[in-house]
Amino acid sequence: AETGSVTTSHPTIDPKTGCRTESYHRLQSLTPFSPREHVIMPKLFGTDGIRGTANSYPMTAEVALKVGRAVAGLCGKKGRQARIVIGQDTRQSGDMIAHALVAGVCSAGADAELVGVLPTPGIAFVTRITGASAGVVVSASHNPYQDNGIKVFGSDGFKLSDAEEAEIEDVLASGKTAESSSSEV
Repeated sequence: AETGSVTTSHPTIDPKTGCRTESYHRLQSLTPFSPREHVIMPKLFGTDGIRGTANSYPMTAEVALKVGRAVAGLCGKKGRQARIVIGQDTRQSGDMIAHALVAGVCSAGADAELVGVLPTPGIAFVTRITGASAGVVVSASHNPYQDNGIKVFGSDGFKLSDAEEAEIEDVLASGKTAESSSSEV
């Protein structure tokens, strides 16, 4: 049972652990002690989405599947069938990550629409003009070829807010479904 929590409107990251400090304090306040509850998940979203070396945490198919499921679950709370647009750049790992995102989206009961290779602004534009619930682009833009990334857009075609990204991270860290969280993408 949670006995207390610390929240801030702007997440603060502990430079030593890379974790959101409010998550650390919330986890430290849980009683009785449960090893699963005290596992601290490093922050996934950076300045521009989730980035890293392909096939290494956090850029694995497993994480992409969970991100797809979380995004679809959050979008599905709006009361209509969620549809998520997914595009990518030409990196070799793009297909693996994009298809894992599709698997996550579909496993949450939403529709996934693969639009193929498009630049990041193209995915944002397609998301907005087609009325999609959200858009996801698999790209690491100017980073080295072995890297890749996942960037999520809201239905308006703009990058998610820090609070929305934090909600996705919380869903992934908790192991729960997005339907039990409190806001919308």
